[in-house]
Amino acid sequence: MNRSRSEADHSFRRRASLLVFVAGSLGAIVRECGGLVSWLSWFLLLLARSGPLRTFAEMVSMAALSRRRDEALWRRWNDYAGIDDFNARVEVIVDTDSLSGTRGEFVTLCSAPVEFRHGWQESVCRAMAAGAEIVYSDHQTTSGVPLFKPDFSPDLSTSCYLPFVAVRVARIASVAGESSMERVISKLCAEVTPEQVVHVPEVLARVCCDPLGSVAGVRRESSVSLSVIVPSRDNIGLLESCVNSVRRHIEAENVEIIVVDHCSRESTTREWLAPRQAAGEITVIADGGEFSWSRLNNLGAAAANGEVLAFLNDDVEMTSSGLMHLASLANLGGVGAVGPLLLYPNGLIQHAGVVIGFGGFADHVYAGSSIEAAGQSCFLSPVIRRNVAAVTGACLVTRRDCFNDAGGFDERLVVAGDVEYCLRLQSRGMRIIYDGTTSMIHRESQTRRPGLPASDQKIMREAIDRLMPDGDPWFNRNLSLNSRYPLARSWQ
Repeated sequence: MNRSRSEADHSFRRRASLLVFVAGSLGAIVRECGGLVSWLSWFLLLLARSGPLRTFAEMVSMAALSRRRDEALWRRWNDYAGIDDFNARVEVIVDTDSLSGTRGEFVTLCSAPVEFRHGWQESVCRAMAAGAEIVYSDHQTTSGVPLFKPDFSPDLSTSCYLPFVAVRVARIASVAGESSMERVISKLCAEVTPEQVVHVPEVLARVCCDPLGSVAGVRRESSVSLSVIVPSRDNIGLLESCVNSVRRHIEAENVEIIVVDHCSRESTTREWLAPRQAAGEITVIADGGEFSWSRLNNLGAAAANGEVLAFLNDDVEMTSSGLMHLASLANLGGVGAVGPLLLYPNGLIQHAGVVIGFGGFADHVYAGSSIEAAGQSCFLSPVIRRNVAAVTGACLVTRRDCFNDAGGFDERLVVAGDVEYCLRLQSRGMRIIYDGTTSMIHRESQTRRPGLPASDQKIMREAIDRLMPDGDPWFNRNLSLNSRYPLARSWQ
């Protein structure tokens, strides 16, 4: 078996190319590109669009060719390539239309100069031999900090977290003519299934300069009908701010607001709810049972008429029309639930996606950190869109038909129904999206004491073992589960 794997790896080594876009700061790339082929057994392509850049690309080619003086390298290069002329290993092309003639069976695409470690080559060869269409790994940034990435995230592929990938050459024809490597990589990722993309959770490269731009996520705000469901109990100050923010930022004809009034006793609550219900501004559902976040929200959902449901805590306040954007995302095919970036009133992060395994159960990544500090961590920025294991029920948006088909929130769970619902949706083949481009204010737990009841803990441990037994694929095994601010366990 080992011999067969070795033969397959060697076979792939002989049929591979490395493509680098030549753009940006010429001085920086001159310094870094010279070492790109210092150990690779692959064919090097330098893509340059204009005359000056093409001349520059030829300069880089000469820098690479100077490695010919290393006789040991020269011998190994020839061993893999089976050629006698080192010059034939480097070629300058002028546009992506030329990619269809790329040599080999797969090619590594780079949107910035990259110094690869030897493990990259072996990892790609193994993954491709096993049937992968696209391969990527973790990498070291220009500041020297590692960037530990999640497994393939379809809703993250439009960002710059993939400055390099290996892809089968047969797929290259579909991206001919694209204007940037970021768009090339994004389009290729959109053409495959998540199972065809392999993430190697090891730091196998160093990106020598920041990625040259990004492909911005599309901002969607369609005219879907939206039902906003807000459980509340004697918190008129918070409820009023929440409801008014919804009415202020969303056209009335597109939204209905359902307040699930749980055991309110204060006269001021009745005096605020009654006239607004009479005026048709809100619908009020009274409930006198024991507190259960899951049950109260199921009651609201049963009375909803909208195509999309938005479950909102009464201590959440909208600052823009972003809720309609989240509703549009939730209405996309294959999406189960969506949640935004939630910030405390002081600007610190309250929610940027749920990580399974934090604290032995689940918790919010970056909770308590500033956006600036989070952006300097060894994990992904909190202000991008990506897939996650779950989003908080403080603001959870999902299609009504999806909610009904899944059976709603599990009413055995008092407060953890949001996480279990998201895990259950993923077991049904649906994606959960955290959208860090949309933010709201959350005055967390001003209505209830935080904490997870013992009964919820038992049910959730069973649910996690059943629905996500291998851990959270949207985090990274190199990151500690003992800190909500991502910290590396260790790396080399």
